[in-house]
This record gives sequence, C-alpha cells and structure tokens, in this order.
Amino acid sequence: MNYLRAIIALLILSPVIVAGPPKRLAFGNMKFQHAWEEKKQIVTNEYVELGQTLENWQHMLAYRQYPGYTKPATIINAYFRQIKPTETPAIYRKDESGNDMIFVFLMEAPDKSYMEFNIHRFTLESGMVRSYQFAARNLRRDYDQLTSEIKNNRKFWLESVAKLNARSFEQ
Repeated sequence: MNYLRAIIALLILSPVIVAGPPKRLAFGNMKFQHAWEEKKQIVTNEYVELGQTLENWQHMLAYRQYPGYTKPATIINAYFRQIKPTETPAIYRKDESGNDMIFVFLMEAPDKSYMEFNIHRFTLESGMVRSYQFAARNLRRDYDQLTSEIKNNRKFWLESVAKLNARSFEQ
C-alpha cells in the first residue's frame, strides 16, 4: 500500500520536479524567451527578447538563486568583483535592513564592442538571496541610441525590476 502511494505521489509530483523555467516572459511591452540556464552553486536563468540570441541580444532578463546564502551583501561584493563594472555601481534603492537593494551600473565589453546598462536587484526572499537583472545593450557601439533608450525607459525599468520576484519566473 505504501509502495502504491509512493508511485502515485511520484507521478503527481514529477511534472513539478522536472518542469523547467518558463519558456517565455513579458517585461513591460517586451517579450522574452528562455535562452540559458545553469544549475551549479548559483542557479541562473537568462532570457533574451524574442528573435534574439545570447550572442546578439539587445535586452536581457536574468534571475539567479543563491542557495545557502541569507545576506545579500555577501553576494553583492563577490558578484561585482567577478563582473567588474565599468563604473562603481550606484545604489538606487536600499531598504533599512539591507536585504533588498537595487544597483544601476554600466559595463563595457573588454573589446569595447558594446556598452551595457544594468539594473540589478539583490534581495532576501523565502530565506535565500535571489537576484533579478535587466540589461540593455547596443552592439553597434551607437552609444547615443543606447543613452536615449535609457533616458526614455529608465524609470519604468527600475520600477519593473523592483517588482520582480521568484513567481515572476515560475511557469
């Protein structure tokens, strides 16, 4: 009898266990498709606009989980040492506890082929550190166009990233 219950439970739970990240997401009027996932110490899922790839994206959303970490500051310091932003990240918002912070920064490709504008939120959610990222870049090195896009959308992008949570990335 217990064996039968175990099989039934396995059949019922299997789709939940094997279900991956959602294939498509919306962010404002932009539609994104799942492009990459990595499950190591950090679980990362990256999404690019429909029709774009990891090589040619103009806008990207990313969601990361840091199992075992409960202090965003620990992750933030290590993260910025790893990615090496072009400028010191500006803190856009920080709650009193330090458990929810949004950073804004630029990154330039090592070969100077593009500039990337990033909004990155680190937060303690459901007992673990998670991060949500929106990035806009211009591959043609037309920085005036990127600057104009940032100027026109910055407020909306910041408000939208502030609202992201794990449910935003669930099926």
